[in-house]
Amino acid sequence: EGLADLGQSRAYVNIHAARWLGSRHVTSPVLPLAEALELRDHVLAARAQGWKAFREACVALLQHPAFPPARRRSPGEAEEVVDSAHRRASEQR
Repeated sequence: EGLADLGQSRAYVNIHAARWLGSRHVTSPVLPLAEALELRDHVLAARAQGWKAFREACVALLQHPAFPPARRRSPGEAEEVVDSAHRRASEQR
């Protein structure tokens, strides 16, 4: 019991980035806990680096193979989702 039980735990990442995406959140599929924590660190580091790095991390996340096929985006679809959210957020400022 305790920390040993975390090995089988699963989680998802949900990051808010109002500055670039307005009210949209970046959400991962459910992943093994260690992978979710690594992904969280990666997306937060990208967010700290600026829009270009954060955009790349979001586009990659929307293509994650753990998403069911119906939710997984192609590269072009992922770029459109992220860029569209960014445009809407920019218009509301």
